Amino acid sequence: MQTKCGGFTWVGRSLAVATGALLAGGLMAPAAMAQSGPVGGEKCKPARTISSEVKDFGNFNPTEIHVATNTKGDAFLNDSRNPGVWVNLDAIAGTPSCVVGSSVGIDESPEDVHVTLLDSTGVAYEAVCRLTATPFDASNLVAACGTGFAPIPGTPV
Repeated sequence: MQTKCGGFTWVGRSLAVATGALLAGGLMAPAAMAQSGPVGGEKCKPARTISSEVKDFGNFNPTEIHVATNTKGDAFLNDSRNPGVWVNLDAIAGTPSCVVGSSVGIDESPEDVHVTLLDSTGVAYEAVCRLTATPFDASNLVAACGTGFAPIPGTPV
């Protein structure tokens, strides 16, 4: 049984006091403490995404590149010439740790794959990977992507 004190139950009063203290602490926190992205014990909270691009420059063997993310913030690449093989992009230098979105595009000449990953802080990262006659897999993706992922300056999200 709960007793009342001044119109609130003890549970309600305790909750109101705790909420007020939390809000006051949050509003009075110094600006230097403000950070973006996962902080402390927070977890990455992305959604599953997938993006695809087809290389079909007049040949009869089109290549489809897929980039997908999972709910843990990891990103993976699949080359249709290597069915069922999804390479974790963490192997590439500079891959963001909490990916919340992805896109992929293919240049015609030279044949480069542009992989863009958006991290939980709103920064977009891009890697350019050379497309060759050999399908992408775990053994060649790092070399194909050269210097790896680099932040795109001034990402407006």
